[in-house]
Amino acid sequence: MDFLTDQLKVFTERRDRAVQGLREAGLDAWTPNGSFYLWVPVPSGDSSTSFATRLLDDAAVVVAPGNGYGERGEGYVRFSLTLPDDELDEGIARIRKVCG
Repeated sequence: MDFLTDQLKVFTERRDRAVQGLREAGLDAWTPNGSFYLWVPVPSGDSSTSFATRLLDDAAVVVAPGNGYGERGEGYVRFSLTLPDDELDEGIARIRKVCG
């Protein structure tokens, strides 16, 4: 059970840092109750594909466009919190430069 408690702490801290960083970048990130993904609305004027492409091209950050998960996913991108902390922090910093 210690392993599960430790992993829950890791993912909670990653989630909170990512949400804060994305909000500081001007994105409307909300805090999910239990997931290692964040679903974030794309900025006005973007589609899920155009925003995901912009993050890839301009920030070298890969996110999943929401439309790949069905028509209700359009307008969102999905961020994964499964990468190491230093890579997550670097990605958020790059997104701030592009969006902030």
